[in-house]
Amino acid sequence: MKKVLLLAFLSSVLVIALSQEAYGQRSSKRSSTDEYFDESGGFKHRLWYGSHVTLGFQGNSFQSTFQAGLAPMIGYKIFDALSIGPRGSLTYFAYRLNQGGGNTVERLNTTSWSVGGFVRFRPVETFFGQVEANLVNEPNNIIWNNVTQELDVTRRERSAINIGLGYTSSNGGPIAFEALILYNVNPPSNDISSPLDYRFGITYNF
Repeated sequence: MKKVLLLAFLSSVLVIALSQEAYGQRSSKRSSTDEYFDESGGFKHRLWYGSHVTLGFQGNSFQSTFQAGLAPMIGYKIFDALSIGPRGSLTYFAYRLNQGGGNTVERLNTTSWSVGGFVRFRPVETFFGQVEANLVNEPNNIIWNNVTQELDVTRRERSAINIGLGYTSSNGGPIAFEALILYNVNPPSNDISSPLDYRFGITYNF
């Protein structure tokens, strides 16, 4: 768990550090129009940064699952309305199982991760569409191992293509809040989980 929290902290620091650098580049330009067409500063003035946050808990009297994670991303504005870029995610899971309602509680800690890329189109100020492709490595099933007498986890690696719509809002500054709902068009076979993915987070300079 310490390694997961450390990686999540470092991801946050990286997003903030890159955001501060981009803001310094932007503030030195004469105007937003000059900034966009001035190639002397390279491509940094076309970059924006963000991260979605995962935090959830579900359970009953016998079992529970807590999850927390970050999904950082970097976008490059081909032009104002169209962005492309890489994204990734890391989520920590803490699973608890109460065997027979007694005082013996079995615990299992695991993670899931994904890497991929996205295309985002924002035709108006507050709404945007997004298409993304990801490689996902995640827990598939949690079982009781009769040999080791403890919980064990099986994993799977799969591709995921998501299409969705989002809303972004700011108070006129570079930092904005966003909410996004995505639909997985190629869910795994025999998977009963929802194909919908709800995300919330912040962006800088989007």
